[in-house]
Amino acid sequence: MSTLESEFEEFLKPPKCIRNVPSKDRVWNRLALIMEGVHSQFRNSYVKIYVNADKFKEEGMSLEKYLKMAKDMSNMIEMHHMNEENYFFPILAKKMPKFGKEHLEQHEAMLGGLKKWMKYVSKCSEGDTVYSPIEMRKLMDEFKDALFNHLEDEVLSLSGKSMRKYWTEKEMLTEFPF
Repeated sequence: MSTLESEFEEFLKPPKCIRNVPSKDRVWNRLALIMEGVHSQFRNSYVKIYVNADKFKEEGMSLEKYLKMAKDMSNMIEMHHMNEENYFFPILAKKMPKFGKEHLEQHEAMLGGLKKWMKYVSKCSEGDTVYSPIEMRKLMDEFKDALFNHLEDEVLSLSGKSMRKYWTEKEMLTEFPF
């Protein structure tokens, strides 16, 4: 593991609230575990793109393939947030105010940096801008904290400890068809 990769080691771990969940608590932690599966892909993609900003060729990637990986990550985050905001959050917000306000605000907080990064990636892809790993990382740093904090906060909000405060066991099984 490189020094740069080791800087992200803690970010790649799932939140403590869902590590080693006993089977008796699975119904309560189900949504957190599902969400963590998706969020771990975002964290891993972010780290892979960030770490390889100056060595993607060593990893067997062309610049085109590397930039496509960045676009794919951004598109996945945007689609994920759209689905959350249109389908998932409205159900949760009925009983959990964080999903009607705080988590939406977190989405907005990272959106500006994400869009700025994608504008740069698109310009590089189209040949309008010369690619720079320094600029790539600088732009990724602008939304890193908002992204990583949100990925953890959302899973914590869906943890069994939190869900028990708002939902019955029956609702956990019937209200969330995903």
